Amino acid sequence: MPIRFRKLEPRDRAAVGELFTEFQAGFVAMDPLARTRAEPGYGESALAEAERLVGSSSGLFAVAEDEDGIQGFVVVTVHRTTRLQELEGPSETWGRVDELYVRSPARGRGVGRELMEHAERFLRDAGCTSIRVSVFAPNVVAHGFYRGLGFTDRDIDLIKLVD
Repeated sequence: MPIRFRKLEPRDRAAVGELFTEFQAGFVAMDPLARTRAEPGYGESALAEAERLVGSSSGLFAVAEDEDGIQGFVVVTVHRTTRLQELEGPSETWGRVDELYVRSPARGRGVGRELMEHAERFLRDAGCTSIRVSVFAPNVVAHGFYRGLGFTDRDIDLIKLVD
């Protein structure tokens, strides 16, 4: 069975919660400042927050599944430029990729690209004229992935630890 894409359903909660836990473990492993943590219950909390974001913004929470189960997910939200944001760009409806994750065994098969195409169609249909995504700086694979899809660096968030 090829990968199919659909909206998150209640029956997906346990599997997607586990994927969020895997996702966080990846951040913990690549964090050069060792500030990122994985705690019990993280997956369920992250899932609940993603559902809240989608619900409050008319967004989309979609999963990619095959015969082996859910292989990945994408969470996108829809926004409207605020007056303050109009100083940085045009007034528009825009989308944000809040979360995108593909299980390691499914990577390299085009699942992430297809999830993004699914998300982009949704956002275009919602009237969005641009899409934004934030990437954890050490995640050079994700940077390359998004650049390959036509994304351009816009903002850079820096951190300095103080005593």
